[in-house]
Amino acid sequence: MAAPRKSDPNWKPEPCGLSRAELRKIVADILG
Repeated sequence: MAAPRKSDPNWKPEPCGLSRAELRKIVADILG
């Protein structure tokens, strides 16, 4: 999985170190 942090209880919609573009890519991967 590209975003192992999503399973972390402290995970947030905009985790530190990730830009919105990167976050969108991760979300797209999760949603398929």
